[in-house]
Amino acid sequence: MRKLLRADRSEVDWTMAKIDDNRDSLTRLRDDLDKPEQLPSYWNMSHNIPAPLNRRGNPKMLVNVDKATKKAIEKLINATWEQELVGKGADAKGLNHNRIKVLSVQRVENPALFNRYQDQRKLLLEKMIRGGEPSRPIGYIKGTKGDLETTKELDDFMKSDLIKDINEHYLLHGTKVERIPALVRHGLDPKHSSPDAMFGKGIYAAESSTKADQYADTEDKRRPHKYRNKMILSRMLLGNVFLCNENHKSVANRYGPKLSGPPCMKCLEDRCRCAQSEKFDSVMGDRHLRFREFVVYKKEQIYPEYVITYKRSM
Repeated sequence: MRKLLRADRSEVDWTMAKIDDNRDSLTRLRDDLDKPEQLPSYWNMSHNIPAPLNRRGNPKMLVNVDKATKKAIEKLINATWEQELVGKGADAKGLNHNRIKVLSVQRVENPALFNRYQDQRKLLLEKMIRGGEPSRPIGYIKGTKGDLETTKELDDFMKSDLIKDINEHYLLHGTKVERIPALVRHGLDPKHSSPDAMFGKGIYAAESSTKADQYADTEDKRRPHKYRNKMILSRMLLGNVFLCNENHKSVANRYGPKLSGPPCMKCLEDRCRCAQSEKFDSVMGDRHLRFREFVVYKKEQIYPEYVITYKRSM
């Protein structure tokens, strides 16, 4: 009997998993849909702990996390750091440090923003129930490198509130220090993304802290190592994920049109005319690309939950 390729194994394993787990997963999806919307139980706001006030007398939305949470996130950053890839690639020009050190972690407690995210999560649950099955897990997608590193490396207590059946995961997003106040108040928005980005105008995140670190500053204006930088650990609703590799027409033709959003699940075109067809919910850049990237095209599909302050060092 011939040896199965990795892609073949993924397909076979997913088929068997669906047979074994389909009824249970539909029950879980319905149970999750029926749960009342509420703020995360670990938020200070959920325990009626008064938030400190800012200069204008309004509650601050950034809250210092406890020691266990800081330790878990620090461990995640270190585990997903790939020193050998520092300075590699167009977005990494000018970087020459060996590691990064987490200085502090704050949680974003923005009820309006989180409720918007919860509403989108409900819509995604309804979509999966209509389709009769959960989202295919990342590790079972044909052609992918495997499960998400952030999900594998993050401590279990940090993931207890996530819904795996709709591919809800934590991922890292690099950003500049000056953008943090707007992100905390209004969230991430694809309209601020470049239309020339590899997978189109979306919100990008990565499983590698090395990749996220590339966007703390620009290639031509790298900050000295003594400066404090920021990255975000965000919840993301990936749902049904479309794998886009280097052979996809939007990537292979560097100067051609980019994805306008997730493609149709039937014709695999992002600009399609299929009647009554569903689209994928997100895009994953994978295969021979240096880093995997995950892209959503709706601001409601991501919640920037943790602001990580760190320094680069040799």
